[in-house]
Order: sequence, then structure tokens, then C-alpha cells
Amino acid sequence: MCIRDSDHTVRECTRICEFVWRKKKLEENAEYMPILRYILILAFIFVLGSFGLLSQIAASEKEDGTIITLALICIALATTLSIFVIVKAMLSRPEFINLEPEIFAKLSSYLNSQNDTIYRS
Repeated sequence: MCIRDSDHTVRECTRICEFVWRKKKLEENAEYMPILRYILILAFIFVLGSFGLLSQIAASEKEDGTIITLALICIALATTLSIFVIVKAMLSRPEFINLEPEIFAKLSSYLNSQNDTIYRS
């Protein structure tokens, strides 16, 4: 085995380690449930709508039972959506890769394939 082959093997092992580390960092920084953000935005829109309806009731001379009912329904929907997002976020746990065993497994398979090709030649 020449030095060029060993340098290539070391470079490939380094590349494998960097790839697994990069993959772990991407997993850690990823947003696993982006739909929850949109549900919170929807809940915020319901809250703004209910405040608009309630301010319309406050500005008008007459009391309209349907507007009050709509405002209460919007507040109830916003509360329900917010509680759903909180429960979903608290109960879900993303599965991250375990760095060392993943690197050992990938390096072992690569080094075994290198050994097979070098020593069979």
C-alpha cells in the first residue's frame, strides 16, 4: 500500500466524519413541524378578528347577539388552536442521530470495503 492510497483513505474517512457531523447539525437546526407555525398564525388571526368584532360592538349603539357569538367563537377557536400547538410541541420529540455510533458504523463499512479491495489486489 502506497502513501497515496493511505492519504486517499484518510481523506475519505475525514469526508465521512464531516458528512455525518453536517447531517447531525442539520437535524438539530431543522424545524420538525412547520405546520404548527401556521396554526399559531391562524390563531392570531382569529384573535384579531374577535377583537375587531368586539370593538365593533363597543362602537355601535345596539347590541347584536350574532356578533358577540362570532367573537366568542373566534376566541374559542384561537384558544383551542393555541392549546393544540402547545400540547403537540410538548409531546413530540425528534429523533436525532447518535454521532459516535453513526460515524463508527460508516467508517467501519468504508474501511472494510477498502481492506477488501486492497488486500484482494
